[in-house]
Amino acid sequence: MIEYCEESPDGWARRVTESWSIEETPTGVRIWGDCPTCWHRSTTQVDKTVGVKGSGRAAGDPLPVAVICDCTEPHSGRPDGVNGCGRGGYIDVFLEDPR
Repeated sequence: MIEYCEESPDGWARRVTESWSIEETPTGVRIWGDCPTCWHRSTTQVDKTVGVKGSGRAAGDPLPVAVICDCTEPHSGRPDGVNGCGRGGYIDVFLEDPR
C-alpha cells in the first residue's frame, strides 16, 4: 500500500498530461485517469472561467490547474476526510472562449 504523502514527485504532472483523458462538460472540463503514484482512478473537475478581471489571463491562455490524486482507496497516514494518496502537480489546461 502506498503511504499518504503530500508531494509533487518529479514527472508526476507530465505523466498525467500524457495518460489522462479530458472531456468537456456543461460547466468546464473533467480530467481523469489513474494516479501515476498509486495507480487508483482519480478525477479533477475544472470549471470554465473566462476573463477574471485583473487576472492578466486572456481567453485562450493556458490555465494552470492543480491536479491532485483524489482516489477513495485506503492510504496509510491519510488524514480523516481527505481522499487520495497526496500526490499532485500542475498541468496547463486550455479552455475555449465561449463567446
